[in-house]
Amino acid sequence: RAHFMRAKAKLLDQIIVPSKIMGDMLIKNGLPAEKIQHLPYGIDTARIIRRTTRGDQPKLRVGYTGTLYEHKGVHILIQAVRSLPADVPIELKIHGKIAEFPDYVASLRELIAGDPRITLCGPYTNSQIDDILGHMDVLVCPSLWYENTPLVIYEAMAAGVPAIASNLGGMAESIEENVNGLLFPAGDVQALANHLKSVGEPL
Repeated sequence: RAHFMRAKAKLLDQIIVPSKIMGDMLIKNGLPAEKIQHLPYGIDTARIIRRTTRGDQPKLRVGYTGTLYEHKGVHILIQAVRSLPADVPIELKIHGKIAEFPDYVASLRELIAGDPRITLCGPYTNSQIDDILGHMDVLVCPSLWYENTPLVIYEAMAAGVPAIASNLGGMAESIEENVNGLLFPAGDVQALANHLKSVGEPL
């Protein structure tokens, strides 16, 4: 495979990658490092309003936006919220297509088990992103795989919403610990729960 990659690379002048992890993987698979240029994606911020205060909210408003499937780790987020005592002021709203992977969504409903703090909000459109982020104090990206370029984190930061994410790949590259977000070991329910509790304590 490395020989094949090197042969193909001779046909290219430059390879642009949106994340460092993608560049590292290409190099490991035989592409010459001198041909790889790291250039992060940009996003359209015209539809995003930057907010500088959380206001007087009685609860920590936690949100997730994206695909509802196992590799995205939504079950980890639900387990983390459910592990918190009932008197912890928190709510979780999960935005994503419910019909796309029905078996996984059914397993999420079982995990939620009627907990009133957690809501499956269903699908959304790009035009709704600003409104969704506007009702969110923190975004959580609990992925169990190496995200390449997590645009949802970029959108949250553009809106002034910090992120809590798995310490993997493009997610870890996007977050400066304790500055614009927090990281936790992928799949670690307790570590994520601890972050959520600590973020919510000032409320």
